[in-house]
Amino acid sequence: MGDNIKYIIKKYIEKITLQDIICFAEKNNIAMEKKEAIILQNYIKKNWEEIIYGDYTNTIQTLKNQIEKNTIEKIEKLFLMYKAKYKNYL
Repeated sequence: MGDNIKYIIKKYIEKITLQDIICFAEKNNIAMEKKEAIILQNYIKKNWEEIIYGDYTNTIQTLKNQIEKNTIEKIEKLFLMYKAKYKNYL
């Protein structure tokens, strides 16, 4: 199951748009500037495996210098919620 899930995630990440990032943030009450969404999109596309399967704190530390503190804190909480929710599938 693991390889199939990884493949599905990889294909989804390849297609994720800036608008997807912005809409998801808005739906989760995260105000995000366009430049922050671009940074997040680029980082996710390049580092999605580390984010999902590795130590996500590296990602948070990297993004803290590029995204507003309040925004990155909300992103981290949201990430942890989804990681816990889908942990059995990852």
